[in-house]
Amino acid sequence: MEKILNSIPKKGNVVIIGYPATGKTFLLDTIITACRVRASTYHTDDYIKHGFVEALYVLMEEISKDKTPLKIIEGVLGYRLIRKGIELHTFHADLVIVCEASVPTRTARIALRGKLVQPTLSMDKGLNKVWEDCKDTGSVGKVIKWSN
Repeated sequence: MEKILNSIPKKGNVVIIGYPATGKTFLLDTIITACRVRASTYHTDDYIKHGFVEALYVLMEEISKDKTPLKIIEGVLGYRLIRKGIELHTFHADLVIVCEASVPTRTARIALRGKLVQPTLSMDKGLNKVWEDCKDTGSVGKVIKWSN
């Protein structure tokens, strides 16, 4: 955790990604509390109400209008945000934190939330493909992995 806290920039874009139930929101809350930074935070799940395609564009528009020096974005939509930002040259992730957790841990967390386990875990393959596409461009900033 100390490595992550010491890596948070004073300005720029931090994106916290990870498969469902890997602790992304917990990590965001910890960063905000521990670093006592002034940052705009975006929970990508809040944008799903706009629909699969439109959610990304609404999020990107809000981020582009935000003049706060540090923005921290967390959620599975972060994968698509990074990819689309690279594609359109409109968003750059200065720091990407990849959250990881074991499948048994994730399964328990998903079940506790009352969600269907298999459909939720099935998102992993698609998210991994998007992330691999992003990494292959060389346009992603510093990457740190965090396991919990």
